[in-house]
Amino acid sequence: MTADADHPEHLSPETVDYGRIAKVATRSKPINVLLMRCDAQLNVAADELDEDWLEKTYIAYDTHLAEHDGERFNAHAGFLALHFRGLDPGTDDLPAPDADTQPDVLIEAKFDLTYSVDTTEDLDEQDLEHFAFVNSTLHAWPYWRELAHSMTTRMGLRPLIVGTFKLPSPYDPEADGGELRHDDE
Repeated sequence: MTADADHPEHLSPETVDYGRIAKVATRSKPINVLLMRCDAQLNVAADELDEDWLEKTYIAYDTHLAEHDGERFNAHAGFLALHFRGLDPGTDDLPAPDADTQPDVLIEAKFDLTYSVDTTEDLDEQDLEHFAFVNSTLHAWPYWRELAHSMTTRMGLRPLIVGTFKLPSPYDPEADGGELRHDDE
């Protein structure tokens, strides 16, 4: 997934500001989720895939603020599932797609999410961007999960079951009592 030219800041679970998210979440509500685009390709015969292809499928997402006005704002959530035979599932080094390097399985979807806002007083674009990165991903994730499952079934494959979306936490699950993680750790 590539960054949108209009949204150069790349947020990650490590850089997202949960205070900004809370500021927007307390005064907004989702009103629509629209599937804008879906692409599914099977570039090999289904019986050519390894039996463990599901465990070796790369899944990515990219969500950002699309547009906003005084009463509404939109976010775009893009999701991608790729499988290349022989690719280690833990790699960040995906082959560049071209005519010679097509994935064996590709499923891509883009959703547009619309939210209403009670008041924009003291909200800025960065607040909305942080909200979109986490909450819009969370809101679109069930639609993505269903789409990935349905599309792989229609392709005659064992269904791809995308796991549940897990929000990153500032708490250390390894610490007794769930202590807060500190940036210097």
